[in-house]
Amino acid sequence: MKIKVSVNLHIVFMVVLTSVIFCQSGDDDSSISVNANNLSLKEDILFQKFQRFMEKYDKVYDTIDEFKRRYNVFRMNYLTAKNYTTDANDTEGMRLGTTPFSDLTTEEFRKGFLSTVNTTDLPGDLQVFKYPDSPNEDRSDSTHERNLQSIPKMWDWRSKGVVTQVKQQGSCGGCWAFSATANLEGQYARKYGKLLSFSEQQLIDCDYSNNGCNGGIMDAAFRYIKNTGGIMPREYYPYIGYRGVCKFRSSQVIARVKKYISAGTNNEESIKAFLYHHGPLSITINASTLQFYQRGVFNVPYSYCPYNPDHGVTLVGYGVTTSGIPYWIVKNSWGPQWGENGFFRIRRGNGLCGVNQYVYSAVLA
Repeated sequence: MKIKVSVNLHIVFMVVLTSVIFCQSGDDDSSISVNANNLSLKEDILFQKFQRFMEKYDKVYDTIDEFKRRYNVFRMNYLTAKNYTTDANDTEGMRLGTTPFSDLTTEEFRKGFLSTVNTTDLPGDLQVFKYPDSPNEDRSDSTHERNLQSIPKMWDWRSKGVVTQVKQQGSCGGCWAFSATANLEGQYARKYGKLLSFSEQQLIDCDYSNNGCNGGIMDAAFRYIKNTGGIMPREYYPYIGYRGVCKFRSSQVIARVKKYISAGTNNEESIKAFLYHHGPLSITINASTLQFYQRGVFNVPYSYCPYNPDHGVTLVGYGVTTSGIPYWIVKNSWGPQWGENGFFRIRRGNGLCGVNQYVYSAVLA
């Protein structure tokens, strides 16, 4: 039997209520320590939230047992999000709570939407970003400071016509491919004045320096594109969401990579200059707590989100809130239903979630 919200859920609620498990045990990663004060939240209110969640995201469960299990996971995730909000440094504008992933355990979310990211082996042909008006190797501190001061206070590449619509990676851990193509799309649009969508599926199928839907890293993707002769447009090599047989056709290549460069620093003011001068940038982050993100500037304590890279995303801009909180604008690959139409903002300046640790861009041939 499939459980849908079109039926009367009052009886189902009574069944579920008798079997709610506050903290699961064993190997299930949904076990979360929850502040006891939050347990006073009325169970019927939580159940109503779960019902609205099912309606909004068209959730269907095959059995009563699966329905009960998913409600329990949803309940724990909801309370955990509330705890994160309570402990946040500054909650102005930040909202955590129900998302498309609210019925997934930590392990299910990690397996389905995050990936293994190996940043330990830097490429041998790595180059570092140079300011356009001063060679890096001969730049004085005063010149560097003048460069930083000349950068606009706010910048958003989406308004410049170089960022494609948010894409959906599905349950394939190929975020690295989406980050790489987003960077390439921005580079191509800036160079040729035409915004095209490039093929993540080519990277997932053909780039054996990475691991398809089981993880990868963007500098290796740029190296593959450089060595193989280019990347095809998405319309010729569409996304299917799993690793298949490589169907690369050199005759259909639309963009080629000459080299790839790094910000060469974890100083976020310098990274801001790199973004402004070079376009959207590929980065890695710890995205585990973004399972709960709805909108606003993500700003939890660093201990909740240290650098433990498990997701590739794309920096597309930066800004400052009306109360003075600096932030990055980041393009994700979890579809437009998540976050701020598929994008999110995160606190800038304190290295939250490792946003400043790995910052790369391709340079087109």
